[in-house]
Amino acid sequence: MANQNTVVGFQNFPITPSQYTAGTASAVLVPNASGVYPGLPSPEFPLSTTTFPSVLTVSVPPELNTAASNAVTGATSAFDGHPFEVRASVKITAPAGNTSMLLNLYQATNAVLSGGPSSSAYSVVTALAGTGVSKLITGTSTAVGASTSAVFTMQAQYIWDSVSKTLNVVGAPIEWMAGTTISTTATTTSVTGLTVADLNFYLGVTFTTTLPTSCTLTEFVINRI
Repeated sequence: MANQNTVVGFQNFPITPSQYTAGTASAVLVPNASGVYPGLPSPEFPLSTTTFPSVLTVSVPPELNTAASNAVTGATSAFDGHPFEVRASVKITAPAGNTSMLLNLYQATNAVLSGGPSSSAYSVVTALAGTGVSKLITGTSTAVGASTSAVFTMQAQYIWDSVSKTLNVVGAPIEWMAGTTISTTATTTSVTGLTVADLNFYLGVTFTTTLPTSCTLTEFVINRI
């Protein structure tokens, strides 16, 4: 669960299997119906539709200091030169026919997110690739086990500063399932040209065999460390 260092995130967010296609990579999506998760839909996270899927993101909070210039650049903020962690946990229940899950982590700029799902720029977010999107972590497809439940956990540490505008990896990412380490690699060790508004993160998921019976993103958070 979230701790005192958690600054933003989601808890017990339902991943609705019917919004996904087995064997096809997808961003983790906002529900396509109201009342599924408290506070959604919202101006930032409208409901997903088939034409315009809406992606769930966690973002470094806007600057809290009073200097207008710093608010734009992120200079002297709590995240300027201070490491932080992005962490996700998923509880998944497989059907009798079993399923496997692959979990990846991405970063997206404000430019591709700000227009919302109906904008042409946003298409690279749902495509999981393109200018403004960086794949940070590549996981490994892992079998859950027929008619069983398992919990996946992914975490990675990063550091960013307002002068170089570079997001750097701090150590190797880690992913587990039920206490067993899953092979996980940092797809990129740094992303350049990022302001504080570009520190947005989202998950990609692939159910590689069949769709799960149920799936919950038990947490997707940014923690100060």
